[in-house]
Amino acid sequence: SLKNLTVTTDIKKLQWDLLDLKSDVILSNFLLKPIFILNYMIQNETLKNAEYGINGVQYLTNYAINLVTFYDGVNNLVLQKGPNEVMYTELLKNADSLFWEANQNIKESLENFEKIKKLWDKNLELLFESKLKQLKLLQKYTDIFYTNKTLISNMLWDEKKRTYLVIFQNSDEIRPTGGFMGSVGLVQLYKWRIINFEKKDIYALEWLIKETFDEKPPVWLESITKNFTLRDANYFLDIKQSSDKIKSFIDRTQYNIDGIVYINQNIILDFLKNFWWVYFDTVKREVNADNFSMIMSTLVESKVSKTHTLATPKQVLFDFIDLYGKELKNKAKYSEYIHC
Repeated sequence: SLKNLTVTTDIKKLQWDLLDLKSDVILSNFLLKPIFILNYMIQNETLKNAEYGINGVQYLTNYAINLVTFYDGVNNLVLQKGPNEVMYTELLKNADSLFWEANQNIKESLENFEKIKKLWDKNLELLFESKLKQLKLLQKYTDIFYTNKTLISNMLWDEKKRTYLVIFQNSDEIRPTGGFMGSVGLVQLYKWRIINFEKKDIYALEWLIKETFDEKPPVWLESITKNFTLRDANYFLDIKQSSDKIKSFIDRTQYNIDGIVYINQNIILDFLKNFWWVYFDTVKREVNADNFSMIMSTLVESKVSKTHTLATPKQVLFDFIDLYGKELKNKAKYSEYIHC
């Protein structure tokens, strides 16, 4: 079973393989128990290694089963409710006993493997030492996670709601932080769950800022514009300096933000390449990785969706994102999206 065990995205198969391995280890331990007991008198090093090895695999299998069980539960919940409707920090709290057990199992597994003495084959010994290093690293990260789980929950917005400014940068228009800030989103998070997401054109957001046009731009920018505005605030190469400047503008609105996230809009191209194109009724054709940039640039610049003074030409982009987001949600391949 150990030889046939492989990492796979098929969680059900992985669960069955792990259970088969656990059964084999328990059976091996049962059959060899009399020999292991006898070995306490004869003290044979090979038999000792076998006992430590079987115990180590057994604890390691229990560790893997715990984590896969947790992942499977979260995955099923996400598929049922959708990724935006799950309070993940509550899941972490409810799974506290499972993580405690997993942490104990990985420690016991490592303790047993470290008791194994010199092996009879040099290549096997080098392989064992390599795997032991990986196991030590795994145990270290598991222990860090478990001992700091409360802190992690707080970092995942478990205690209070937080608002972040998400900046969608268009890399076709070069700017120091990655592209022109054509549109932004204000996302509110609570318990690792998105509870509100508001999309805005950068120009529409500027209208909310008082005295925006009274600020003098930096030296190298003043040759292009007489005013320093939000749209140009990512002017600085230092990401912190640009972020501080952006926040100074946002602070003049009714929005209070706790942080800033930069996203290159071309991430949509990655999804269109790796997953599906979508039929966009606005242009009466499919939008794919090859034509996305051209279609969106043409529609935004021609202001096809700007029907009145307060409307935004970026609405066509927002409409497409909503449409494509629904398509991705309907496909529900969340584990695959993470690797995109």
